[in-house]
Amino acid sequence: MRQATADEPQVVLTAGYGSEVRLVFSAPQRPWSDVVVDYLVEVAGAGMKATAVVTSLEGDLLAGYFADLAEEFGGWSGIRQWRSLEDQLRVEARWGSRGHVTLTFRLRPKAYDVPWDLSVDLDVEAGAEMEALSVAMANFFEAAE
Repeated sequence: MRQATADEPQVVLTAGYGSEVRLVFSAPQRPWSDVVVDYLVEVAGAGMKATAVVTSLEGDLLAGYFADLAEEFGGWSGIRQWRSLEDQLRVEARWGSRGHVTLTFRLRPKAYDVPWDLSVDLDVEAGAEMEALSVAMANFFEAAE
């Protein structure tokens, strides 16, 4: 997997106002020119940095997951979950107070790599911010070459 370049599509999320913790999706590519899309997910800030290569089939409907959350801007009960094909990335969404959704991103390497596991919580406004995230993720996967 090659490293991301500055001119490639990226989706960047921060842990909140003034936070230095960032979650970055980058370098979407089709290694075999088929439905498999690999991409990088990096968590950095607060003295930590972790990167994992995520393998998916057309993004494993991650953009659709965020689109569904955006449509439910009025809230829901329980946890909405998503996971990547080979489980390098998991996302849990919890409806919170005052129209925000807490997204827990769990990142880990491929099964045969050195084991580690990292989780980060990010709060997203349930309306416009979640809609923008779903559009950004759809554009991200469409850009995979």
